[in-house]
Amino acid sequence: MARTIACFLFALTLAAQDQYRTVTIEEAAARSGSDFKPALLGEAVRVRGIVQAPPLEAPDATYIAILDVDRKNSGLMLVYSGDNKEGLPRAAELRPGSVVEATGVVSLHAGQPVVKPSDLKKVGETALPEPPTLSALTAASFRHQGMLVTVEGEIGEYREGSWGDLLDFREGGAAIRVFLPLLNRSKERPLAVYQRGDRVRVKGLVSQFCLRPPYNQFFQLLIASAREVELVEPRPSVPPQVVPAAVLLILLGIIGMWYQQQRMKQVNRTVQRLLSTSEEIYGLGTAREVSETRWARLHAVVPAAN
Repeated sequence: MARTIACFLFALTLAAQDQYRTVTIEEAAARSGSDFKPALLGEAVRVRGIVQAPPLEAPDATYIAILDVDRKNSGLMLVYSGDNKEGLPRAAELRPGSVVEATGVVSLHAGQPVVKPSDLKKVGETALPEPPTLSALTAASFRHQGMLVTVEGEIGEYREGSWGDLLDFREGGAAIRVFLPLLNRSKERPLAVYQRGDRVRVKGLVSQFCLRPPYNQFFQLLIASAREVELVEPRPSVPPQVVPAAVLLILLGIIGMWYQQQRMKQVNRTVQRLLSTSEEIYGLGTAREVSETRWARLHAVVPAAN
């Protein structure tokens, strides 16, 4: 009897395991249709990957980013929120480099395909590759979603969000933003120290916050703390757009001074000639000599003045 029960329970376990289809991370993160929804939306799957960073807690969910074990060129977010929030493993069990196997359902979370695990177990350890260094526009893509990357660029704007701090890159604009979740609402804003023109290097997880279709926009670089942002070069003391105007004003000033100097030289020469002519006329004797000399001098002076 006991043997029969054991066999029955084993059969149930196998049946439960069979309902999860084993897929690659790339397949779980695939999209379809004009609205870019997850291709496997609602399917029960089993995926295996390398934990890239400690679990990142945000106001809406806790994120665990895993990397493809074999090719290491695609990523996926495991999300714990709502009904599966209590199943989150301890952070000590999910160190970077841990190889895990997750079973759960493919879901749409803030515009991105994710797996909401019903079970997550560690199956090994491996070395993690260095995060790729990308431009802001290159990082804002499906190809790098769910991956830990490094982005270097110039800050375009800092903003305070309702759930955390935001930094826009000058190159990417609204295409991708740095997002630091703040769980406790406070007056402290860690990213407020960065301003327009600062060049920074940011290490974070490529994710999305897109609540309406099409789900191919509003990427974000999710970071766990302000320590993930490094100042590479502070903004210049003089804004770059002011430099051309300043150079133009200086050139106009130099040209104006040169023109005024030439005018003064010409006036001085004319005055000197008039004074010289007057002195010579004053020293002449007869009226005819005065008349001839006057017209000759004036004829030489006046064209020069004109």
